[in-house]
Amino acid sequence: MLFSAGGRVFVRSIGEVEATPVQGIPQGLLDVSPVFSPDGKSVVFRDDSDRTLKRVPVAGGQALTIAQGIAAPLGVTWGPDGLVFADTAGVLRISPDGGTPERLVQVNSNEEAHSPQLLPGGEFVMFTLVANTVQADRFDTAQVVAQSLASGERRTLIRNGSDARYLPTGHIAYAVAGTVYGVAFDLATLTVRGEAVPVVRGVRRAVAYRSAATQFSVSSNGSLLYMPGPADAVEFGRVPTLVDRAGTRVPLALPPKAYTRPRVSPDGARLAVGIDEGADADVWVYELSGTSAISRLTFGGRSRFPVWSPDGRRVAFQSDRDGRAAIYVQPADGGGTAERLTDPADGVSHVPDAWTSDGRTLLFSERKGDTYTVMALSVADTRAIPVARVESRVPPEAVFSPDGRWVAYGVSKAGGAAQSPDRGIFVQPFPPTGATYQVPKTRLDFHPAWGPSGREIFYVPSIVDDALVAVGVQFAASPSSGAPTPLTGVPEPGITLENPRGYDVLPDGRFITLLPDEGGPAGLRPELRLILNWFDELKRLVPTR
Repeated sequence: MLFSAGGRVFVRSIGEVEATPVQGIPQGLLDVSPVFSPDGKSVVFRDDSDRTLKRVPVAGGQALTIAQGIAAPLGVTWGPDGLVFADTAGVLRISPDGGTPERLVQVNSNEEAHSPQLLPGGEFVMFTLVANTVQADRFDTAQVVAQSLASGERRTLIRNGSDARYLPTGHIAYAVAGTVYGVAFDLATLTVRGEAVPVVRGVRRAVAYRSAATQFSVSSNGSLLYMPGPADAVEFGRVPTLVDRAGTRVPLALPPKAYTRPRVSPDGARLAVGIDEGADADVWVYELSGTSAISRLTFGGRSRFPVWSPDGRRVAFQSDRDGRAAIYVQPADGGGTAERLTDPADGVSHVPDAWTSDGRTLLFSERKGDTYTVMALSVADTRAIPVARVESRVPPEAVFSPDGRWVAYGVSKAGGAAQSPDRGIFVQPFPPTGATYQVPKTRLDFHPAWGPSGREIFYVPSIVDDALVAVGVQFAASPSSGAPTPLTGVPEPGITLENPRGYDVLPDGRFITLLPDEGGPAGLRPELRLILNWFDELKRLVPTR
């Protein structure tokens, strides 16, 4: 068994009790995507520190670089015909001995390819084809397709599913939410036969819309390895939780939900938070005193990304209720109607980020393609000026300093290595002067927030760390920063940089963060389950004849 845990990659023989780290794979890498060789003697992984694919013996030893300039893979398989992996543009193949990757599949700009596998014979590649959107359920509405390497002909095998694997029993196994389905498959004619049947219920999926990855693996001799999770949801429910620097946690009296982007009112008394359940997304408001039930604020369309006005009377948010992803503002008490503040052009979306303390200016992100522009909107006359333009695969989520004189935002260029100087947290004056400063790097560095005093910036350092980071800042003619300090008692929300910022800072210096539901399936204690001779059960549930 090969698995990742705690920033390390481990290998364990089924007949042994202990797992051992694979020597030659550095600790703390992101997007490692480790895969066994067909003979089980080697492992290929991605080293994000230098954007390479490397090969290392399972027994340990020197890692051999086989490819350079590799973006974080969207699924990797290793079969008799070589290594196959996906990136945002399609599917590639490379020899495990090294060389130049060969582009097998090119997808459109509004699509992504995930989880590729060369089918036996090497004539067709099967992969998940999914829309390039941020819908939480996009992989449950994706297609599993097979494409000819010779002609480029593409056939749809499965609709409304993802992360498929062809099995030597003559089946395809694929995922919908947290359930793995099996269906009979004729390899000679590339046709699915009969109805799909649930074969494993309760398998953990990747977080929200980021990846098609389902945490299950099947060996050629029929052993099934999987990580338990909820059967009817893409990810675990989360609970908004108050946390202080000493690590004291107080979960709010709210049921576990797909909460997103919590924001505390300026007086620290209320919480505005999104609940995004795929087809439905709305903004809700909750009294932190717990004296009343959470109440729904928005109605109509998908409404997300709340931001409080400085007087606490209104909430700005994004909504597509009129067909475009525009910014609206509405009284926080639910009275009155929503007023539209922006009118994005076709193919452009707007996301509100922060208000100035005087309420005159609203920062928002304007997305067009892969470019985000941080804009400053004059609320009085709805005129907007650009503040910063960044090429980033995720929203910059810009935030004003408490005095409104500085703007901090995150940048994460597609394919950039973790230590690339082009990604991290940046600060610039407001109004903009053209000057830009970078906060000292820790790792990936994303989701910035200002401390109440304006003398600290918090951010999430990495998707594998377990604590937020604080950086002290001072401002004179130009800003200066201290060394990054991990806040060991304050857990990061465990949400990737593609998701909205999953924490906020209260006026008293405490944090509110979205933590997994400890009472949910598997809770905070992930485990691996192994089923031997699983092919016998698969054949019983899904006969091929």
